[in-house]
Amino acid sequence: MGGWTLELIGVIGAQLHVDFAGAVLGELSVHRQWGRAAGVGVAAWIGFLIGTVVKVGLAFAIIAIFIAALFWR
Repeated sequence: MGGWTLELIGVIGAQLHVDFAGAVLGELSVHRQWGRAAGVGVAAWIGFLIGTVVKVGLAFAIIAIFIAALFWR
């Protein structure tokens, strides 16, 4: 793989870990319960993934509408 591909994968992976770690640390600073903090971290990570999937789906829908409008004459 090219260097830029590995860098992109690293940035995406780092963002996922930062979201999870930030949620866990924030919850631990308030409640100090590891189980609850882990649950909050997993929920934040799942929410991030769902949001990403929705954004990519909307982007493809926008592209499809553009292409349909381009050939609709």
